[in-house]
Amino acid sequence: MKKNGLSILLILVIISFSYKYFFYEKKNGNRDHQTVYIKYEDNGGYQLIRNNSPFIIKGASGNKNLEELAAIGGNTIRVYDTVNLGDFLDKAHRLNLAVIVDIPIPRYHKSYNIYQNKEYCSNLKKEVKKLVIRHKDHPALLLWNLGNEVEYPFIFGNRDFIDTFNDLIKIIHTEDTNHPVSTTIPSVTKKQVLSIMFNSPDLDLIGFNIFVAIKRLDKDLDQISLIKKPLPYYISEWGYDGPWATKNTAWDAPIEQSSNEKTEQLISRYRLLQQKTDNRCLGSLIFYWGSKQERTHTWFSIFSEEGHPSEMVSTISGLWNDTLSSNPGINIKQLTIADKESSESLILKPGIPEEIALSYTTGLNKIDSVKWELYREGWYYKRWDIEEKPLKIDGSVIIKDASSAILRTPLKEGPYRLFAYLYSNNCFATINYPFYVADIK
Repeated sequence: MKKNGLSILLILVIISFSYKYFFYEKKNGNRDHQTVYIKYEDNGGYQLIRNNSPFIIKGASGNKNLEELAAIGGNTIRVYDTVNLGDFLDKAHRLNLAVIVDIPIPRYHKSYNIYQNKEYCSNLKKEVKKLVIRHKDHPALLLWNLGNEVEYPFIFGNRDFIDTFNDLIKIIHTEDTNHPVSTTIPSVTKKQVLSIMFNSPDLDLIGFNIFVAIKRLDKDLDQISLIKKPLPYYISEWGYDGPWATKNTAWDAPIEQSSNEKTEQLISRYRLLQQKTDNRCLGSLIFYWGSKQERTHTWFSIFSEEGHPSEMVSTISGLWNDTLSSNPGINIKQLTIADKESSESLILKPGIPEEIALSYTTGLNKIDSVKWELYREGWYYKRWDIEEKPLKIDGSVIIKDASSAILRTPLKEGPYRLFAYLYSNNCFATINYPFYVADIK
């Protein structure tokens, strides 16, 4: 009898699983009253509707420089936290920008599962409810994004997280019937996508933070389509290679591309996105609109800490408006220390002067200034951690001219990184060089 009972239970689970995967589809309901909603098209695709008109997400993920985003034709900004959210929404609305609001929730971890704490989950739900009620009627709001790179557990995985996640979706939908709810995951992680579709069918769309994997986006989605038609989605972050996708030095410091190399990748990847014929994609957001410390303070920063735009801003403007210039402005070709490139894993003795050479061309522009900075390497970096900017080492670089300088190596053993910035017409280009100091005989 026990065996028969288990067999019946297994059959019921398979039927439920198959229904959700193969048959269940969201249908358009009565949308007349909604400010923002996703429309299911007869051709099997989706369309985002905002204020009764089709809306394609074209913008950036970040927290500053909204005027510059609006000036080059962006229509959407994704903000990662809810600090001073009311002021942020007001400013975006004045600039005619729609806002995707991230609702931060803890990332799920098998080793430390905060979602087992019932009191914490209860408080989280109350806070999310208050947040949604406070801002749900703001005219700049486009959609709610529940968690960034949530690491959603697989199909029959942890119910503590899944149940809390679903409760939060329900709370948002109950309190705000006018805006969709999404979440974001790293790349098109097929296990996570399928698990989300099976376990959280009330989610309206999904965001993909996708960089080098843009090349295989269509292939990954097609493989998912063999099992179940994917949710509508948007590219919640895209851009050039991150630290996880580059070559490392012998001491495991990632070698960052110059701003020009990043620009070249932006152009090629934007064109890949434009070639897509997928009718489920609702738009894309470039990463990172502002300045942030992530492995270095320049890696993802499209603006400097002082607010200067990099030349990537004019490149993005050219891509969006079909006005891309063949003149690259400042074109950094190479940075060497002691005649060696960064790929050579250079180890230097402490307290020794070394020659620095910076090779670049300026096109039609002239260089206004060159700045050098030396930092200790972010040695204890862990992905997803909130990072502190490493210590700057003052007085270590003596400038000779616009393309050369002398580096006096630090006395303390360890990894360091030298940064060069070239400024022209209020824009800047940058390159950096990781090296190691050790008293080698």
